Amino acid sequence: MAGRTICHVFDFGATNAGSFIPLIASLARAAGAHGDRFVAIGTEIPDATWPAELTAAGAELYLVGSA
Repeated sequence: MAGRTICHVFDFGATNAGSFIPLIASLARAAGAHGDRFVAIGTEIPDATWPAELTAAGAELYLVGSA
């Protein structure tokens, strides 16, 4: 079976990860473990620390200027 692409789109306005970003990172790791591509599209937040957490988890991350 060919790998799938899973896309998660979110509007998360915080600069810190809280509990939401670790959940999305977990989904990215699980998708990667199954050979699937995980794409995350979220709102760009200046000085946010969480984008690095998502990319480290294997998410292909795209940030947009507004919801």
